[in-house]
Amino acid sequence: MEHSAPDWERALTHPFVDGLAAGSLRPAQVRCYLEQDRLYLAGYVRVCRALAKRAEEIRDSELFEESARLSEEGEAGMQAALASSLGLDLRDSSPLPATTEYMRREQEALEDRSRLVALAGAAPCNLLYAETGRRLRAVPGTDRPDYPFRAWLDLYGDDAVQRLAERWVEILNRWAGTVTPAEQDRALDVFAAAVRCETAFWDQAWRA
Repeated sequence: MEHSAPDWERALTHPFVDGLAAGSLRPAQVRCYLEQDRLYLAGYVRVCRALAKRAEEIRDSELFEESARLSEEGEAGMQAALASSLGLDLRDSSPLPATTEYMRREQEALEDRSRLVALAGAAPCNLLYAETGRRLRAVPGTDRPDYPFRAWLDLYGDDAVQRLAERWVEILNRWAGTVTPAEQDRALDVFAAAVRCETAFWDQAWRA
């Protein structure tokens, strides 16, 4: 993560994340986030399944399929539960600029001849949410019964999601060890760009 450390920390300390931790996000912010995330995740499922097809080892393919199922079932279920608990009526919406840009960059990475670059474009979504969940779980007050974003934290702070992220890191490191330094550099740049997309995604919801 050193290559993208400033961008990584900027995403983790964004005001939207602080609002998640404090339970202080406004309904309009949460609605925007959930509606845009629903659009993004539909694309992310396809990305994970494409990575599964490019994997050369069964264990790697199985991980990407597991990640696709997490988005289809776990994250979709979380969104429905959170919207219900907050009394939000989610609407069909068009992708906002940050959502469109993030999905475009992931697709471009996926089409790269290097499977490491394809992986680097998709990894920040998984890894950043896992670390955000882990950090928020340690914030005083997020364990209280009336914490309003319980469904979100119960998913991304869960130990199973943390282990899933660890497996993504293991694959990133293993695949990186099989390619040239030039290819590694391209993957690092793609990874950093995806982290910046995560920050922009938080930002558009924060400004809703």
